[in-house]
Amino acid sequence: MCGRFSQSMTREEYLSLLANEADRNIAY
Repeated sequence: MCGRFSQSMTREEYLSLLANEADRNIAY
């Protein structure tokens, strides 16, 4: 992830984005 994204988004949005990425990566 680029630093730009964390600056333009709130921490909650950033964490939710990471959670969505993890769900897609873990999904079987």
